[in-house]
Amino acid sequence: MGGGRALRSARASAFSLLALANLLWAGNWIIGRALRDAFEPVALNFWRWLIAALVLAPFALPELARARVTLRRHAGLLALLALAGVAIFQTLVYLGLKTTTAINAVLLNSSAPLFMLLCSWMLERETPTRRQLAGMLVSSVGILLIVSHGAPGKLLQLELHAGDAWIVLAMPVWGLYSVLLKRRPPDLNGVSL
Repeated sequence: MGGGRALRSARASAFSLLALANLLWAGNWIIGRALRDAFEPVALNFWRWLIAALVLAPFALPELARARVTLRRHAGLLALLALAGVAIFQTLVYLGLKTTTAINAVLLNSSAPLFMLLCSWMLERETPTRRQLAGMLVSSVGILLIVSHGAPGKLLQLELHAGDAWIVLAMPVWGLYSVLLKRRPPDLNGVSL
């Protein structure tokens, strides 16, 4: 009887954390757009990651202390992950959000899986499966339908912003980060990473 309650509680916690992760990810685009005039992109990125580091520090520091040998051994990869996923990607996103809408940015972000597949193919020589290719096709058609409001002819009249280019440029960087993340040391957990 108690096991069922514990399982329901664990599932509820997992779903709550998944919902929170999505809320924070989506909120980042909205807040980035809202603060576009208050901060330069590099400064906004710095403050975002500093606040995140301070919030996560109590949970991550014990793990980081335990894994210091692993951290030293994989310093190059970890630096590349930080450069791609923290410094470059997010700065490009904030640059884009200065001149494009949050909706455009999020729609363009939907192309990230395509770049993940491309980077995976280029770096890992992984061949996409039929299911992955079908998913890319469905996703791309969905993006086009949303952007065109169901009228493909509207795509020819689509109003693009300079920031859209920055967002598109950020997507292969996220693809690179995502592929490199698969190479992370297995003994480092997500919070410490």
